[in-house]
Parts: sequence; C-alpha cells; structure tokens
Amino acid sequence: MKTILIGLVFGFVGATPLMAQFFKGNTFVGGTASASFYTNVNKANASKTTDNSFSIRPSYGYVVNPRIAVGVGLGYAYDYNNFQYYLDPVNPHGKNHSNFYSIAPFFRYYLPISSSVFFALHTELSAGVGKAAVGNNYTIPNSNVFVSANTNWSAVSITSKPVLIFFPSTHWGIEAGVGSIGFNQLVYNPSNSEKQTVKNFIFNAGSLFFGLSYYLKNK
Repeated sequence: MKTILIGLVFGFVGATPLMAQFFKGNTFVGGTASASFYTNVNKANASKTTDNSFSIRPSYGYVVNPRIAVGVGLGYAYDYNNFQYYLDPVNPHGKNHSNFYSIAPFFRYYLPISSSVFFALHTELSAGVGKAAVGNNYTIPNSNVFVSANTNWSAVSITSKPVLIFFPSTHWGIEAGVGSIGFNQLVYNPSNSEKQTVKNFIFNAGSLFFGLSYYLKNK
C-alpha cells in the first residue's frame, strides 16, 4: 500500500511575548489536502482491489480575542474503488466512486506552553452531502454503511481534536495532532431500498494530523 498525505493548514495561535501577538480582527486562510492510493492483488482467489481517494478543504478564520478564533472550512472528497474477480464470468468486476461536499464551521481555543509551542483544542460542526455510483458493493467512505446500489447521503457530525503547534518563526507554524472524539449522523437513500439513518459515536485514537501554517496579522 502506498499512501501520500499532504497537509497545509493555516490558523491562529494565542499570544506570547516572543513568537505571536495576535489581536481581535486578525484573519487567517488556508486548508488541508490529502490523497491515498491502494492496490492489492490476491493470487489465491484471482482478485485485484484498487482504492484511490482524494480530499481538499480550504478554510477561513477570524480572531475573536488573543486565545479564541472561529472560522469555516469548505470540503470536497472523491473516492474510487474497483474490485476485479477474474474467475467470475457473470460479474467480473465492480467499479464504484463517490463525491462528497461539506461545510464545517469551527472553533479553536489556544493555550501557550512556551514562547514557541502552543496547545489548541479544535472543535467543528460539519454538514455535507454525497453521491455514490455503485457497480457492485461499496462501503460509504468514513462510515460503516455497506450499499449495493447507487446512493445519495447526507452527514452531520461534531468532532473535537487536540493540536500541538510549534513556531520556528513569527509567521510559520508546524502543527500535529493525534486522535479525535465526537458524534455523527448519516442519512442515506439507496436507489433499491428505503431511506435509513445511522448514528455513530466517534473515538479515533489512531488518526494522525500534520500541517504547515502561515499566520496573517494586523499591524
């Protein structure tokens, strides 16, 4: 498996005497982007699985006071899955792909650890809609919902995650985070069955986040 993860995140961090002195009215822009490419060949049952995905989310924020910032992110995600079973003459393969669009207002609270290191609690409320074109069987990305026909769905979630930020300079920051917690609700409407709702509690201790930040300040 080959996975490529590229993160570019721009944000605000609470004031300290040396590295950052931000004030009400400052703004920030930025976003995140990621891509993943996976291929697996199983010689035992003559099958090949391909799963590629891509996502991007630009964001904009406003500084409320030296420790609090609010903003919004706009997201797009694409997922492609292809399963090939060479020994089945009736259904030799199934190609699936999905598109998902979302908007996510967020809140960040910052605590200085030193003049160049900060801790931030990032909380966001995300809402989005998606559509999957299913050729065989498909699991909707970021859920445990398994579908066998073309499907429209909507998702609403609230999540919080810790972020550690290191400042090598007054404008640049390196961000890293591990884990997230929250809740989501998924409503999906397959073309071959009735609409259904799935609710999940989110606890992802293994998720990793890395980012590079550039900060804009008012003089």
